Amino acid sequence: TIGFFYLHEAELFMSKVASHIQRYCALHNYNLKIVSFDLDYYNNINLHQEFTKRNLKGAMLVAVNTEGCRKSFHALEESGFPHVRFGNAMFQDELSAPLVRGDDAGKTRMVIDYLRRKGHSRIGLAYFERGSDVEQEYLNFYDKNGCHKEEWLMRVRFSGPPEKWTGFPEPGMAADYIERNPDITAVIVENGSVCAELMQHASRAGKSLPRDLSFVCLADWPGLNVMVPPVTAIKVPGEAMAERACQILFDIMENNASHSKRVDALPYELIERDSVFTLGL
Repeated sequence: TIGFFYLHEAELFMSKVASHIQRYCALHNYNLKIVSFDLDYYNNINLHQEFTKRNLKGAMLVAVNTEGCRKSFHALEESGFPHVRFGNAMFQDELSAPLVRGDDAGKTRMVIDYLRRKGHSRIGLAYFERGSDVEQEYLNFYDKNGCHKEEWLMRVRFSGPPEKWTGFPEPGMAADYIERNPDITAVIVENGSVCAELMQHASRAGKSLPRDLSFVCLADWPGLNVMVPPVTAIKVPGEAMAERACQILFDIMENNASHSKRVDALPYELIERDSVFTLGL
């Protein structure tokens, strides 16, 4: 039996990934145990003991940005239990276990290049984590291609599922962002709910979408395809990531192979809809 452990807030995406993992495991005569956990899960658990109790032979785990997670992952590596990190790069410089993830820097470059081809040069960014690949790629672009304004960036830490979305962490963030950035022509948004909120406030402010303000979301969250206008978004390579993680884990389990420090960053796909206006037409 293999274990797949992920944060409950990521259920929208990870449940689909889990189905791909389950299918691949079944083809290779493995069962899959799926565990959806809360943010503090890693704080008070010995992962090796937990896996032994569950009779697991290997595991795929999604990290979260907590000290408990850091300590748990270090301890798991020291135990030698076969595992693959999945989905994000938390503590990447500290850990040796193989990591399968999407190419976040690559998807950000792809979206910026796409917007540039559409004539956009004043591009905003609403994102999660300071220092992330998304932020760094955005800043790198403007370092090479002209200055951005600090107010073009908005960090929104909320990343829960849409059914829990009640607005930005600070009331008025969306309206303030639209009001203080009349010069931007497009916004890259990391979270689907944030994208919806920004679009609503832009419309209320009298902007015609996408003619006055274009949007691209860095993940194809449910509902973006039925918004007005339907939102151009990035498709997570969930099936390819699931297959790659299984291949690596099975190789470790069956052949005692070493994949130390291996990082597989798989490419995303742009889904073009109607939320980006071509300037100059």
